[in-house]
Order: sequence, then structure tokens, then C-alpha cells
Amino acid sequence: MNRKNAILEAQQAFAAGASIEVVIQMLRERGLTKMETMIVLEDDLGVVHSDAKLAVHRSEAWKDYREAAEALEKELLDSEEP
Repeated sequence: MNRKNAILEAQQAFAAGASIEVVIQMLRERGLTKMETMIVLEDDLGVVHSDAKLAVHRSEAWKDYREAAEALEKELLDSEEP
């Protein structure tokens, strides 16, 4: 499925009452990146930037990525300590 169709499907689902979590999962399944998903939430669904960013970061759809990113961040912060 191409990006344009994925966005249209997300808009239709959201308008029909699908939760943001469901929309985020749908977009990931259709191949959109984390950043692209945030942009769709903002530009195409009208979600405020900070809410879109937080929703994607905390979503079950991106849980695997979040855990890896948080582990890397912790590792980097720990390596900076004297």
C-alpha cells in the first residue's frame, strides 16, 4: 500500500471513531516510519504536535522501538558520568 492510500485509510478510520492507538498501529503496519506517523497525526488528523509525538512514542505499535531507544539513551547518559 502506498503512503497516500495509508493516510486516506487512517483519516477514514479516525473519522469513524478509531482511537489514535489504532491509527498509529495501522500506519506502522502500512510501512510508515515513526516520524511519518507523527506528521500524519498532525497534518492529516489535526492532532497537536506534542500530543502526536507523545502518542506515537508511548504507543504499543512502537513499543519495540521505544524500549531500544530508551536503553540506548540510558547507555549514553551512563557513559557520560565520571
